[in-house]
Amino acid sequence: MIPLKFRNAKQSDKNNVLRFCTNTFEWGDYIEEVWDEWYSDPNGYLTVAEEEDSGVIAALSHAYICPNRKRVWLEGVRVNPNFRRRSIGTELIKKMVQYGKEQGAKEAAAIVSVKNIASQAMIEKNGFVVTSRWTYCYISTTPSKVYQKPETGQARIATSKDKEMLCNYLKQSHLFRAAAENYVEFWRWYHLDLGSGVVQTLIDEKRVIITMDTNHSIIEGVMIINKTNNNMLQIGYLDAPDISTLRHLIALVINLAYNELTEKRCEKLQMFIPHIQFLQPVMTDLGINHYGQFLLYRMEYSF
Repeated sequence: MIPLKFRNAKQSDKNNVLRFCTNTFEWGDYIEEVWDEWYSDPNGYLTVAEEEDSGVIAALSHAYICPNRKRVWLEGVRVNPNFRRRSIGTELIKKMVQYGKEQGAKEAAAIVSVKNIASQAMIEKNGFVVTSRWTYCYISTTPSKVYQKPETGQARIATSKDKEMLCNYLKQSHLFRAAAENYVEFWRWYHLDLGSGVVQTLIDEKRVIITMDTNHSIIEGVMIINKTNNNMLQIGYLDAPDISTLRHLIALVINLAYNELTEKRCEKLQMFIPHIQFLQPVMTDLGINHYGQFLLYRMEYSF
């Protein structure tokens, strides 16, 4: 068996990598879209495994140091089908974990599809444990999908005056605990530390939506959104105690995606929602497509 060497990726590797990153999922793969960003990101570590004699690229992975530098996010593990069953994925995970440790991270995290049993076994073998389960779904925000605003209560973008009430709501939320206190931003899961400045930053960026009771004195639901530049809006966290509140929040953000948040209307809305038992009837009611579920894995460093 010809040995492999692991090294930093070069821009000239791109085409060779994309040859085996085309049909990873039912819909294809996203590596081509993110390669240039990953390659040039100073907060990331783009790695390839190369066969020493032939120079053939056998695998790829990317590690990203999250903004607070406490977590390294593991993503983009791809192994050329001709090099499977050689524990290359395990070696890539070890190298990404080590990179995070060298950068001062306190933990490593990644997501795996609930259907990908092999990847679950691989990441668990490397010391990761499941912390939460998430549902991913999407909808097209066409005019026919614009909904009535709630008749009771009030849903609106949160302001700094809501911060203390918002934090108190999340501290008591069983869904926030079920989400392992995480929210999603463009397919990366971040820890929402209520004692840090993250909540204020999200509020300042007008990314937090709350729904209030009829007296406008109690928060009854919370949503965190992400805006993109490619006609897409994301729900990165959604917290609602019942079907009615959940429907109101999702309907509101569909309306916002179509009418208000960007000058150019968002054509699609992605949603990342902590696993909620009553989510399915709301999705059916609003015509939302359920794509799949993911497990969030975490490993804390021992020093």
